[in-house]
Amino acid sequence: MSLLMAAALLAGIVALPVSLHAQFQPPTDEELKMTAEPNAPGAAAIYLYREESSDDNINFQKLTVRIKVLTEKGKELATVSAPYLKREFNITDIKGRTIHSDGTIYPLTVKPEDLTVNKTDSFQFNKKVFTLPNVEVGSILEYTLELRYGENWAVSPVWEVQQDYYVRKEHFTFVKTRKFGGYTLYTPYLPSGAKIQEDQLGRFTLDIADVPAAPNEEYMPPPQALRYRVAFHYSGYSTEDDFWKYQGETWSKDVNRFADADKPLAEAARGLVAGADTDEAKARKLYDAVMALDNTDFSRRKSTSELKDLGLRQAKKAQDIWNQKSGASDEIALLYLSMLRAVGIKAYAMAVTSREQAIFDPNTLSFGQFRSDNDPVEEVVIIATLNGKEVFLDPAERYTTFGQLHWKHNLAGGIRQSEKGTELGATPANIYKDASVTRTANLTVAEDGSVTGTARIALNGPEALRWRQRAIVDDPDEVKKQFNAWLESVAPEGVHAELDHFLGLADYNSVLMAVVRVSGQLGTTTGKRMFLPYSFFASRAAHPFVADAHRTTAVDMHYADIVHDEVSYTLPDGYSVETLPADATSSWPAHAILKFAAQTDPNSITVNRTLARAFVLVTVDYDQLHDFYQKVATADQQQVVLTRVPQK
Repeated sequence: MSLLMAAALLAGIVALPVSLHAQFQPPTDEELKMTAEPNAPGAAAIYLYREESSDDNINFQKLTVRIKVLTEKGKELATVSAPYLKREFNITDIKGRTIHSDGTIYPLTVKPEDLTVNKTDSFQFNKKVFTLPNVEVGSILEYTLELRYGENWAVSPVWEVQQDYYVRKEHFTFVKTRKFGGYTLYTPYLPSGAKIQEDQLGRFTLDIADVPAAPNEEYMPPPQALRYRVAFHYSGYSTEDDFWKYQGETWSKDVNRFADADKPLAEAARGLVAGADTDEAKARKLYDAVMALDNTDFSRRKSTSELKDLGLRQAKKAQDIWNQKSGASDEIALLYLSMLRAVGIKAYAMAVTSREQAIFDPNTLSFGQFRSDNDPVEEVVIIATLNGKEVFLDPAERYTTFGQLHWKHNLAGGIRQSEKGTELGATPANIYKDASVTRTANLTVAEDGSVTGTARIALNGPEALRWRQRAIVDDPDEVKKQFNAWLESVAPEGVHAELDHFLGLADYNSVLMAVVRVSGQLGTTTGKRMFLPYSFFASRAAHPFVADAHRTTAVDMHYADIVHDEVSYTLPDGYSVETLPADATSSWPAHAILKFAAQTDPNSITVNRTLARAFVLVTVDYDQLHDFYQKVATADQQQVVLTRVPQK
């Protein structure tokens, strides 16, 4: 069992919410005939009704849903996926039907599939999947399903009030249990006027209507953080401060117990740093050692029988991970913590929320915020004091460069160890220069506008990490296919760019280099003139924010970065430069800058483009951001004009 797994499970699970009494209701004439919803113009579908109910006294939850399909896209909602923790929970009594606009009813008769999502010796996440039959535009989709669990469990629900589509009416019920004592708290994120009712029997209810679809904008924070919802918590503590103080102390003790270095591990750590004369040099050597281990979150965890055959045991301490030369992400991170401490470096653990999925909310009293989907253990980064400064490190993320974090762990909130005990905190933002992409191309243009040549794309930071981690889980042909698809999105129209090979794919201490072959039709000829894209790699890029003059959500760019392009065109014989865009700079002060510069000689043109973005999150000033990216899009559409030189 991975560290803190038992504590994670006992703390509760975000389980599928549900209702106690709803049965299918006859559709109204209006529901059968409707072709659009005035409150959701252009919607592919709407929820006519949703009901989520749960009763922890009888260990039961139920979900009831009625959907109206309005377009072809809305038919996707006919396939339903319901996740659950197998063995401890079970999804039962799944019923469903499709009603055509003429009133014809088609019941669900096929048995739902039960698919494994994630499995170890200690837990198994599954999902029940079913598809409602004979769905067409205009259909009403209805289904119910129940979740049941053992008497030793209490599952405080999260009411998912806002969905991907408009909801006409919703009803929520939660009956709390008193068999475990303590307090029942809740954190509401609701529109103005919505109110939760609680009666003397411990029943919470919410009725709400006309709920708009959840926001869906480019580069926005994790959707779950923006949706209307209500999170309930069973707690032994009456205040937020008490929860984080005492639960933080329990978590920290478990961390320290796991990371306590046995004598063999301490000796191994000291041997690894032999010859290093600074704490940073020692930290790097140890980092390389743990990064070389098999991270089973990217491969496969050994079963109990396999460990037994190898004379090994289930990991209970850092020493076990070192002996096995493999472990889950959190275990490898805490092994690194153990080894740092063993060589005298002050170091702490920090449990963080993944910014891919959520934003840390101290009002939500759950360590589940620090766990990814279908994983019952916390995401952990390590904080080491080097040269008098705290350095955040991410050994849990395979191939992350020393001194950097996976972008999902930058600007992430969480709880950390410190000299004062445990406290809430946040990780720093990345430095934009550490997230760099340099694209260099040497291209020869022929008289008919065709082009041949090579490009080299150097990746550092998040983009390098993305492709390195992808290469762990996918075969080389699939990685090449995906990289070529990305090249296709940035190469000019008519130009074919194909990956030849990578350099440094497994060397996280180096820049990742992609060597690319370029061919195709680049120039457009009209009479005596030829037109070439001024910005080779960005001329048909999907520039963000340009099409949206207004925005409802904050902007989250994931990380700050810098992209530099240097493209050299060798001109065809008999052509010279007629028009070349002037060197120019556009800036959004303190946020971003775009620079273009070009050099020419009789036979070639070299264009340099640099786009540096120092911001990650923007909650205001969208107008300025929009204006800046409009300038970027306009600049990237400029062209070089060549003219044929008259023959003497």
